[in-house]
Amino acid sequence: MKKIFLLLFFISLIFVSSAQTYTLSSNLGTITTCSGTFVDGGGSGSNYANSSDYTVTFCSGSSANVSVSFSSFNVENGYDHLYIYDGPSTASPLVDNATGNLGAFVVQSSGSCITFNFMSDVSITYAGWSGTISCAIPCAAPTAGGTITNQTAPVMVCPGEAIN
Repeated sequence: MKKIFLLLFFISLIFVSSAQTYTLSSNLGTITTCSGTFVDGGGSGSNYANSSDYTVTFCSGSSANVSVSFSSFNVENGYDHLYIYDGPSTASPLVDNATGNLGAFVVQSSGSCITFNFMSDVSITYAGWSGTISCAIPCAAPTAGGTITNQTAPVMVCPGEAIN
């Protein structure tokens, strides 16, 4: 019985420690993941640093979209910015310039990658952010063979949804 308990204890440690936190305190490059926590350079307990200029790209490694659900977001309004790009680099389309106290919000890539570039000025820092990374198979328009009437735009079908 004692051996089984120890085995279960060690297995639970493996699952608990597998949750990765990505701290934007340096240029992290491209990370292929569909899970984890994305935090500012100060981590969960401190403010981010002055004069930051760091970039990270999260890719799903498949056709799935990457989503980051921010549970909190607070940077110096108008002076510190988290630029969010829909694609694999800062040359991709800019979809948001997050600044100020935005609270909770979600961003999602239209493809398989999303890029973040954080820039802070030389004074005043705030708590920053914390977000959860996930991936989802994108919704798709119905394929040929079916007929949907009385619609002016394509109906998007997502995994797990039904058309009645």
